[in-house]
Amino acid sequence: MENRENPNPNISDDLLFTNILPRLPPKSLIRFKTVSKQWRSIISNPNFIESNLQLSKTNHQNSGILVRSLSKSSTTEGVLTLTSLSFDDFTTKDFNFDMSKIVHRYRDDHTLFVLGCCNGLLCFWLSARIICVWNPITNEYRRLPNPPVVYSHPGQCLSGFGYVPSLDDYKLVLLEFINVDDGNNLIRVYSYTLRCNEWELIRVVDDMFDSPFPDNPLYNYFCPQSGVILPNSKSHWVARQNYKTRDCNLILAFDLVTDTFNTVKVPEELLLQSGEPSMKRFLYCLSNIDDKLCIAAHGIRLGDCTDSLQVWKLERYGDSSSWNKFLWINGIESLKSLCSFLTSYMSRDGLTYLMYSNTKTGIYSFGGELCAEYLLFTVPYVESLISPFMTAEKGLFS
Repeated sequence: MENRENPNPNISDDLLFTNILPRLPPKSLIRFKTVSKQWRSIISNPNFIESNLQLSKTNHQNSGILVRSLSKSSTTEGVLTLTSLSFDDFTTKDFNFDMSKIVHRYRDDHTLFVLGCCNGLLCFWLSARIICVWNPITNEYRRLPNPPVVYSHPGQCLSGFGYVPSLDDYKLVLLEFINVDDGNNLIRVYSYTLRCNEWELIRVVDDMFDSPFPDNPLYNYFCPQSGVILPNSKSHWVARQNYKTRDCNLILAFDLVTDTFNTVKVPEELLLQSGEPSMKRFLYCLSNIDDKLCIAAHGIRLGDCTDSLQVWKLERYGDSSSWNKFLWINGIESLKSLCSFLTSYMSRDGLTYLMYSNTKTGIYSFGGELCAEYLLFTVPYVESLISPFMTAEKGLFS
């Protein structure tokens, strides 16, 4: 009788299950679950799934940049199509999600906004307060309870979604900006964890003494932003004090562990450049590059038909003097959108690729343009077997 437990008896079970299988792509492991009950049990084990994920991250394998392009946004009615771009072999992979699973009648003009992507789990908001966590590689999804927000459009919120090691849980925070009757504004901070599966109102900021901002009680946010989360479990967003000039005076930080606000100063040179008479404005976006906070500044000068892009990295968190400008590109296409994205990817050969998107997108390897396409969003992505379902009894995996 064929040995279905170990196809090759010359390889010990310990070597097979601890050194060989964890290095395989998640898609292959899904197929190998059908080998036997033992294989299914081992591949579904939380420790095995975590080992597979960490090896992918360490070796820069099974990862890329997940994008939604305009060319594929309406190819099939009722289906969301996302594409994973790999810069190791310059291949693409499409993932399709049947939106009828979470909404009765899905249209391409429905608002779809990514709240975050972490360890292979993509969290997105659809129209009418529908929020879903989806693993594209396993096609497992979870619709979250409707958030208790006042507005149904994600443009009124900042969001942060990521794994918090100290909580051993995935957490989603929403910062909703609300106009009240007296003409003032307030921020309501909502928190959700996959383990508890419920929303909680954790903070209300309604006056300048309780505000996280040093000078103005509340800054105005007009572009929905998904937060950039660092290993310190803090989510970050660009803070703009003046809507018309798009001035960025600081970066807002929110600690996912303590549920407290903080601020990070932007590079002093950017503040000086924004005040130059020839500079019309800057547009800013944040990114996580090498587990460090980065800010990209898209500069628009008066009378110029081309713009510049500079990227700064905060080498030592908490030290505003450690901002380092490591990329400056002149002659990029002029700005046509209020929202932009900066996403990084490190390939197996050690090269770092940056994708900056704004209406038309250039993918840069420190100045070398690779391609251009109209992208609706971009996020870093690593394939994993992690499930969007959690229970308090079983920990991360149900």
